[in-house]
Amino acid sequence: MISEFNVEKQFKLPWPPSINMAYRAVNNRVIRSEKGRKFQDRCSEIFKEEKEIYPDEELFFMIELFPPSRRKYDVDNYGKVVIDTIPWFADDSQITALVILKGERDEEKEGYCVVSCGKLNGSEDTKV
Repeated sequence: MISEFNVEKQFKLPWPPSINMAYRAVNNRVIRSEKGRKFQDRCSEIFKEEKEIYPDEELFFMIELFPPSRRKYDVDNYGKVVIDTIPWFADDSQITALVILKGERDEEKEGYCVVSCGKLNGSEDTKV
């Protein structure tokens, strides 16, 4: 069961590439692809005034996806790509609850996602 949570931060981001398009294996290393770097750069511009605000709290994340077209897609292919661009926390392992929702097609045909985050109620401010 998920503890209660309050949304503390929320941002609208551009449509992310899928995990399959965001990373590439090159010489036994995983690196960001051109699409992955472009998405990261756009998000870095959006988050330029943001900083880490959750050094060790347990977090709730919600990602709402509004695709650019009616093409079918798997929501699980987008979470990691979006999470990797967020500067609010120290480590992905802090995310205790993750919800990814399919929204309606973006009428502007650009696509975007809305990321919401907050501490889980009862989350300790420091780890033991």
